Amino acid sequence: MILSELIKNPLIKLCITGLMIIGSSGSVQAYDRPGYWLMYFGQFKLNQNFSIHHEIQHRVNSFDEIKYEQLLTRVGLNYNLTEQAMVTAGYAYIDTRLSGTPVLEHRIWQQLILRQNVGRFAFEHRYRTEQRWIEKDYKNRLRYRLYTAFPLNNPKISKGSFYLAAYDEIFIKGDANYFDQNRAYAAVGYQIRNNLGIQAGILHQKVSSDYEYNGQLALFYNPSLTRSSPPAPID
Repeated sequence: MILSELIKNPLIKLCITGLMIIGSSGSVQAYDRPGYWLMYFGQFKLNQNFSIHHEIQHRVNSFDEIKYEQLLTRVGLNYNLTEQAMVTAGYAYIDTRLSGTPVLEHRIWQQLILRQNVGRFAFEHRYRTEQRWIEKDYKNRLRYRLYTAFPLNNPKISKGSFYLAAYDEIFIKGDANYFDQNRAYAAVGYQIRNNLGIQAGILHQKVSSDYEYNGQLALFYNPSLTRSSPPAPID
C-alpha cells in the first residue's frame, strides 16, 4: 500500500524514469544492452548492540538477451562498537549464470563501518574482506567504499526525507594483478518511514578494461525487536 502510493508520486516517477534512461543509454554505449539490479537490504535489530544483516540482489545484464544473470544472498551478524562504528561477520551465496551455465560461489566476509556527519552530509567508510570459494577456486578480496548522502528537505534523513546519495568502491584482489573492479554510484532516495526507504540510481562498474552502466532499484527495511529504530542505513 505504501509502496504503491509512493510510486504514484510524480517526483519519484520522474527521478526513476530519468535514472533508468541514463543507465540504459550508458549501457548501450558500452555493451549495446541495458542492465539492472533489483535489491533488498535489511537490518533486523535484536537489541542496542546486535542486529542481523540480510540482503538479496538480482542482477541482470539485459532486458532481452540475458547473457549474465546473478542472484546474490548475504547474511551477517552486526555488533555496534559505538554509535559511529559497527563490525559484521557473515556468509554469502552467489549463483551466477553465464549464458545459462551456472557458476556457484560460497563467500565468508567481515567488515568495519565508520560513520561521520559533516554539516548535512552523512559519510560512511566501509572496509570489507572476503574469502571466496568459486567452484573449485579459492580467492581473497579487499574492498573499500566511501558513501555519502545529503538530505534535500530536512536537516537530516528522517521520515519524509528526499535525499541524494553517492559512493565509490574499489575492489582489490589477492594476486599480482591486484585491481579487480571499481564501482561508482549516484542515486536519489526517499525515506518512507524511519525504518523503511527506497533508492533509484545508476551504477558505473569498471572490471579490468571493461565497463558497464546498470540501473538500480533498492528497498531498505529495518525491523526491530526494540521500540526505537534509526533510519534505514544504506548498504
